[in-house]
Order: sequence, then structure tokens, then C-alpha cells
Amino acid sequence: MSVDVRGIIEDLRSLRLNAGAVDERFWSSFVGRLRVLCLAETAAIYAQTETLQCVVSDPRDWQPEAADAPWLTGLIQRAVNNQFAVSPPGPGSQDMVRVAIRLMGEPAHYLLLWVKAELMPRLNDIILRAELVADIPVRPPSAPSDRAPGLLTLLELVPEIYQAKRFSTAAYGLVNSLVSHSEEVDQVVLGWRQDHYIRAQAISHFDRFEKKTELVKLLEAAMEEAADQAVSIYHDERVSTPAGQIRLAHQQLRVQTGCNTVFTLPLGDADSTQGQAVLMLISHHGGFSDELKEAVHFIAQLLYPRLCQLKEKQDGWLLRGWRNGKRLLAWSFGPEHLWTKILSLIVTLLLLYGIFGTLPHRVEGSAKITTESIRVISAPFDGQVDQALGMAGDPVSAHEVLAIMDVQDLLLQRAEAQADLQRYLSEVNRARAALNLIEQEIAAARVAQTEARLSRLAVLLEQARLRSPFDGVVVEGERQQLLGLPVSKGQQLYRVARIEGMYLQVEIRQEDIHHIVTGDRGEFVFLSQPDRKLPFTVTGIIPMAQVRDASGAMFQLRAELDQPAEDWWRPGMSGVAKVDKGRRQVLWVIGHRLMNRLRLWLWW
Repeated sequence: MSVDVRGIIEDLRSLRLNAGAVDERFWSSFVGRLRVLCLAETAAIYAQTETLQCVVSDPRDWQPEAADAPWLTGLIQRAVNNQFAVSPPGPGSQDMVRVAIRLMGEPAHYLLLWVKAELMPRLNDIILRAELVADIPVRPPSAPSDRAPGLLTLLELVPEIYQAKRFSTAAYGLVNSLVSHSEEVDQVVLGWRQDHYIRAQAISHFDRFEKKTELVKLLEAAMEEAADQAVSIYHDERVSTPAGQIRLAHQQLRVQTGCNTVFTLPLGDADSTQGQAVLMLISHHGGFSDELKEAVHFIAQLLYPRLCQLKEKQDGWLLRGWRNGKRLLAWSFGPEHLWTKILSLIVTLLLLYGIFGTLPHRVEGSAKITTESIRVISAPFDGQVDQALGMAGDPVSAHEVLAIMDVQDLLLQRAEAQADLQRYLSEVNRARAALNLIEQEIAAARVAQTEARLSRLAVLLEQARLRSPFDGVVVEGERQQLLGLPVSKGQQLYRVARIEGMYLQVEIRQEDIHHIVTGDRGEFVFLSQPDRKLPFTVTGIIPMAQVRDASGAMFQLRAELDQPAEDWWRPGMSGVAKVDKGRRQVLWVIGHRLMNRLRLWLWW
């Protein structure tokens, strides 16, 4: 349903000018028109004296809410602080948004509107309409004037200017409408800053004008004077000039044209990104009322953003691009928001470095010194370790005793075997004397069996002293753990390695192994000496992965160190190895693992 905004505004203007007393009939007329203007389903006026009470409502058959309703008192309290308040749909609201607007004057009156929830996108427009007429009922003028149009009359300009598609149409519509709406104004000029100077864009009663004429130059000089001082200038021979204000151009304009009063109003400023405008009102008969100046000032500020949009649209894409570039440069290198610009510059430089810069790409893994000349020293028989002489890290020579097994049980078995040997020899002699060949052969076999048993015990007694097979270093085996330890045959006690033929065994994560090829070079550092970097070359890749802990599958590389082993190196020493894969883009080096993770997370 379309709303005759102009007709409603004219009715409200007449109501304001002709009201003698603010009574119930006045309120009813005001509420009925305002309800239609604000697209509300219903409206009411509440007065705040000693208590809150409903003055009038529309329509008549609608029962007002109780003045002590919790939502109503809360809504009114917010309107006291903010001039307006909005309450979302609640119980009993029938899907209505309730809006409270404080009316000007005393005692305090409040306009309540019930608006359908579907009109929420237009709520700002509805509140603006209500606020623009919020001073009408409570403060009617004492003496109506036909010469001074109020704010409601000038509000008719708003839809006309906003509906214009071109800047020239809006500019001429503004200046001509201001003249037609007020008998006080004889001429209106709109100027706009171009090339660092205010140029006339529209003059009332003139469809076209020559920009180089003397009259236009006088008008532009007066507008430039107001724009330079950034103050509105009201020049009337009956009004004294304020201290510090320059009016030479206005005086010259008044003398040359014979006008009586000039009111120049600057909009925006010279540094404004939207452009600076100046509105000039000229009268040849008398001065301008304060009401007119306030209304024109309000309407000009309200229409200024729209004029800026149309002006920029008229300038064309090339000029708009040039202007936007200047704005961007002014914002980028200006003094405002210094820290924000510094941080933005740092982020930009880092981003550019990440895109165009490079970093060494190195595949990192854990590594340790390993040798293939390793022997395992194990228990020769079931028993107990009597003495543990070696421990991890000790250098040992060939045949050096590392541990001694407890041989008490073996000695007892040897003594028993020797006694059995003497007994079996006696049986052999007795059978020989009795010429019993069968018994002699049986006893001889038992003698041989016992001798073999003694030989075996002799070997075990010799093996009870565990010796190093060659010169090397003990890499596994702790004295404190082995001393007195019960062991079984074949149980590992020590590992001895030769300090020769040592190489690196590097473990690489599965996600990095595809970067490695045989022949790659890298650097290795010991955990004990991280300042020394030892170069190496990858000589082999074991193709089968090993899973040892939560870190996932690990692949092993074999690498040869480029320098001979030093005396203090020991097999088993660990450190960090990094395989060099050349230089890659900074962002790729930093974020390729994260991108791989994201690809896996987002894959379905």
C-alpha cells in the first residue's frame, strides 16, 4: 500500500500551525497521521507526569497496554536515555515490534508504535520519520508565519532528491525547490569544490549559465570565502560581523548585486573524501529567520551524502579511479592510524617476502652413529653373574674379561664327575680281573661318558669368563644392572662395537620421505656439540617403514659422513640430521605441512 507522504506532511504542518491547545482531539489527529507515515499497525501517546498514563491511542477500539507493564516501563526508560528505544516481539505483542520515541517539550510525552516484524529492515527509516516530527505536538508555534517554512515542509525535498538519477537533476531540484518553498529566499546557489576551488554547479531560475560571467565569479568568491573559513556566514547589513570572521567577498557580492542578505553554508571540508559543497541563499527583500536557517542546515546535511554519490557517479570511471587512488595514497601515507599502517606495512612486506622470497628447504630427522662391527656377548649357560667388570662406554681390548659367571655349581658337578670316573675305572679293573668282558666293556663306556662330561664342564668353566672378541667399545651393558643378575643361556649381556666403519642411520617421517633421493647431501650435529656441523651424503634408503611410537611410520636412511671418525665418537651417539633439498618459496617451506593436513581434513 502506497503512502501519500507529501499529503501527510502537509497535514502535520497545518496541524502544527493551527493548533491552539494540545488536547485529546489534537493528539488523535497527530497520532492518526503519524501512524500512517510510520507504517505502524497502531500507535499511542503516553504522558509521563507523576505516573505514566496513556493519553490517546489509534484505532479507537484498541485497548492500550497497562501503564505499569514491565516491558512498557523498561522501554520508556531506554527512550529517556537514548531518545528512542526498540523492543522485539514479546508475549501478547502479536508478532509486533514496539518502538518508543520521546517527544520534545515538557511534560514528557512518548510516542509508541506497533510495527509488524516483517518491516524490521525498514526500522531505521521508520524511526527517522518519527524523530523528524517529534517536536510538533508538545511545542506548537505561538504565532504562525506564512513566510517561514518549517522542517516538515522542507522534508518534501528528500524523496525528490533521492529519486534523482543524475547530479545535475538533483542539484537544480534542490536550489529551485528551496526558492519555491519559501518566500524569504529569492535565489539559491549550489557550489562544489573542483581543482581546489569552489565552482558553481546550479543556480535557481537558470537552466544554464555562463561560468565566466562576473556574477558567477562573485558567487564563487563568496562561497570560497565560507569554505576556506569552514563556517556558515550570515551576511546582513543589520547584523554585525562576528570577531575573526572575514566577509569581504560577501560584502562585494551584496554591493554588486544589490541583494539584502546572503546566507552561505559549507558542507563537508576541503579534505573530505566525498568532496566539499557550499549552499548559498540570497534574499533581495529581508533577512532569513532562525527557523529557516536551521531547517535548511538540517536538510542540506541530510541530502549531502546523496549529492556526493551522484557527483562521483557523474565524474566517470577515469576520474573516479584517479580520485580513489588519491584517497588511498592519502590514507596510506597520512598521519592518521599510524600503528595500524605500520602493522599493515609489516604484514604486507612479510606477505611479499613469503610469495617472492626463498628459504632453504631441509628435511629434518633424528640420527645416530652406527657401525656394522658389533658383537653380542651373551650368557654361555644358565646361572648368575658373579662379577660385572664392563659398562657402556668403556673401551676394551681383545680378550679382556667383561664379566665372570658364578661357577660354584660347575665345580661341584666336576667333583662329582671325577668321583664317578674313579668308580668306573675301578669297575673296569675288577671286570678285567674276573675275565668278564661284557662288564669290562660296560664300565669302559661309562668311563668315556664321564670323561666327556668332564670335558664339557671344563669348556663351561672356561666360558664362565666373558671376554671381548676384539678391540672396541662397550655400547650396551650396565654394571649395576648385571651384577648378581640371574640369566639364562643365550641372554644378551653386552654389546661391543669396533670404532671403525661408522656411518649415520637417519630416521625420516613418512610425510617427508618422498623428497629424499640417493645422493642428497646434508648436515649432522651431535646433541652434545650442536655448534659443529658434519656434512654427509645419503647412500641408501631402506624402503620398509617402521612404526615405533605415536609419531607414525618412520623410514631409515644410510648416510656416509664426509670426514673420518674422530677418537671421541662412539657408536650410538645421537643427534639431528638435515637433508638439503635446495631453496623453495617461503610460504611453501613454512606452510606445506599445514596444507597437507588441511587437504586430509577437508577430504571426504
